[in-house]
Amino acid sequence: MEHFEFYSPVKIIAGKYALNKLCFVLQESLGVKKPILVTDAGLKTAGVVEKVEKLLRRTYSDLEVFYEVPPDSSLKVVMDIYRLFVAAGCDGVVALGGGSVIDTAKGLVLVVSAEGKDISDLQGVDVIRKRSVPFVVIPTTCGTGSEVSRVAVIEDRERNKKLAFASDALFPDATFLDRDAIETLPGNLVTATSMDALTHAIEAYVSVQKNPVSDAFALTAAKEIFLNAVDGAKGDVNAKCKLLVASTCAGMAFSNSMVGMVHSVSHAVGGVAGVPHGVANAILLPHVMRFNMGRDERTAFLYGEMFRYLMIFSHAVAGKNLVDAVECLMDTLHKIASLPRRLRDVGVDKEQFEEIAKQAVLDGSAVFNPVAFEEEDVMAVLEEAF
Repeated sequence: MEHFEFYSPVKIIAGKYALNKLCFVLQESLGVKKPILVTDAGLKTAGVVEKVEKLLRRTYSDLEVFYEVPPDSSLKVVMDIYRLFVAAGCDGVVALGGGSVIDTAKGLVLVVSAEGKDISDLQGVDVIRKRSVPFVVIPTTCGTGSEVSRVAVIEDRERNKKLAFASDALFPDATFLDRDAIETLPGNLVTATSMDALTHAIEAYVSVQKNPVSDAFALTAAKEIFLNAVDGAKGDVNAKCKLLVASTCAGMAFSNSMVGMVHSVSHAVGGVAGVPHGVANAILLPHVMRFNMGRDERTAFLYGEMFRYLMIFSHAVAGKNLVDAVECLMDTLHKIASLPRRLRDVGVDKEQFEEIAKQAVLDGSAVFNPVAFEEEDVMAVLEEAF
């Protein structure tokens, strides 16, 4: 408490008809003459892209669209979109999608700002300090928080690693939280992304870089997730919208406080074994929480503090402590939407543990965990989660 900083420059436009302001923000506020829409084929099939594309073409008849962002963003795709961006003469970026799409768009923003430098050379913290292109985001999942964060994670498929990029240049100018963008999200993705957001909230709340402002966003996010995750998984659109806002709150928290061991190991599990990020976070979260509680009294107290807050404001909390509450929620989500509970259920092999542990301790999130950990600690967590 001797010193802390909190920074969140993203304009949030939320609620019904939020997207009606999209073209105004792009044209009048940001001066965009020809944007590129970055999205994925799944959203095109679901009809989400059509709605946004139709809206954009009312103002931008020569809109450029890239539909083929893969489920896990990759360095190659970033450079492919950059070449399209330059060839088409674009001057603004609109990301429509989940974490992979948003992080891919962030990679594009970095490359454009670096005047075409290869994305692999821009890994790290503040390699690019100033963004040179307008950038707005329309999230279609309720978990990543990337729409308000300064971080992107992009896969290097040749080395089976996920590379981290962090810079204030990655904050979008605006994010649009609209029910039309999340209405068709299926139950299994609601559960995975909600658990991703809950992980952001919990890790931000116990991080070594926590502060009172990020705490407020983390607590709000956790409360709304416990209240709405089950109904959202069942298809309730209002619950999905509340989860979308919760995800953004969690994103604002962790973008300032950062995350910890869950993400360190999850990034490695994703890179080595190809497990979706939200699913990996969900599986690992309670096991890492037990590890932290057993090693540090301060962290155990903070978990208890969050649990007491949730008990006051959320009727959906069960169990004797925060770990119990998380596991009870996960059990319910498993029954409703088949949320995986064990690493073996998502194709992780014990032979991969050693490589996962090596990558996890080198991950940038590791330094923000409230408890220092070594490879053997990661191995023990993996064994428990298997």
